[in-house]
Amino acid sequence: MSDPLRRRQERHELFIRWVKGHGGTTEARRDAEHAVRRRAIAFSRLVGMCCDAASYLSLRRQCLETWLREWRGRRLAPHRRGRPEAKSGDALRERVFEYLEQAGPGISVVTLRSHFPGLGGNEAKRILADYRGNCRNELRVEVRALHWKRPGSVWAMDHLQAPSPVDGEYPYVLAVRDLASQYLILALPQKRQSDMAVSDALEELFIQHGAPLALKSDNGSGFTGMETREVLERWGVAHLVSPPHYPQYNGAVEAGIGQLKTRTHVIAARQNRPGMWTSDDLEGARLLANRTLRPWGRGKPTPEECWKSRIMPSERERGRFRELAAQFQTQYQARPSHDLRELGEHHPYGKIVGGTGALPMWARKWNGEAGSVESVATRAGTVGNGSGQSSRERLYCRKVKRRSLSDAMVAMGLLVIRKRVIPLPIKRVMKLKIS
Repeated sequence: MSDPLRRRQERHELFIRWVKGHGGTTEARRDAEHAVRRRAIAFSRLVGMCCDAASYLSLRRQCLETWLREWRGRRLAPHRRGRPEAKSGDALRERVFEYLEQAGPGISVVTLRSHFPGLGGNEAKRILADYRGNCRNELRVEVRALHWKRPGSVWAMDHLQAPSPVDGEYPYVLAVRDLASQYLILALPQKRQSDMAVSDALEELFIQHGAPLALKSDNGSGFTGMETREVLERWGVAHLVSPPHYPQYNGAVEAGIGQLKTRTHVIAARQNRPGMWTSDDLEGARLLANRTLRPWGRGKPTPEECWKSRIMPSERERGRFRELAAQFQTQYQARPSHDLRELGEHHPYGKIVGGTGALPMWARKWNGEAGSVESVATRAGTVGNGSGQSSRERLYCRKVKRRSLSDAMVAMGLLVIRKRVIPLPIKRVMKLKIS
């Protein structure tokens, strides 16, 4: 054998050893095998005789002849291995995409195939992956961070349930927190979540510390009852009620409650009675949180120091706040109902933005746009008048009020909202099957 042929044969053998030792994934191994066959065909053409080339390469003559025939016919195009993939028709794929427009990208392959039994597993994975990729590329989520600027202007309140009755008598605790300073104003044990107990506690706080401009709470009966509304109206405090079934809207006081519960547990455990709280434990936890926390970083003031430097709203500022809220409320009454989207009311991540065309149905539901386009004034009547209204109309009235109060806070410099856009977070929809 001549020197060029020997050198080519040696390089071919080294290449085969490399393929066997560094094949990597299945796809990479198939590509390497295809390259080996092409080099063997080139070597046989150089030698001129198929039988001689096969003996030089330690191959069977029939194998090399088969490679040559495949090269002349299909240029050694690789054959698909395994069971052929089941392909659905265009009509079924169109129905699948219509379903994804309704259900969203969070469903699983199992759920998708349960609705479309004729859809193959690999094809369902590919369709779902393509749809999720398109959603991530075209859609973005607008998230917002709230920064409260003036201590003493906006408070928030909520109830928490103790692990056992406080002092053996009070199963609930009323927590009131200032949003700007993060000062926990009150942690009061109560026997029941009634509007009378809440109104008495608020009356005492307003006399002692002064009344804020607005007070946030959820839809609990103790916060929306007649007694509580009368106290707030008498002191000129605007009541900002959270959307139904969405505690994240009042997340600041929820965070304060978490800190209060942790510190109360630690204090009670030190007294060898974990889970059995007393009024002294609650008050000690409240004072400890106000005096030791530094939520803005090292060297920054504590909540108590920030609270003591507050300037309570004057009557002139209170009147200005009411005027601004009334102006925004009048503007929003004439808007279409779907235009009153609120931060965090429909999804914890925020509002979906972007996209070249119309948003899919699941994205419109995410944003709260899937509804009628009638004006709020025609659907809910005069905002603030709850008499004779259905539950749906009352929800729209509260929605208008929430948006109006929020805009009034921003206009007066009490609240700063920072926006940013992030990629669409796709969370898998979990469904529990109970048999």
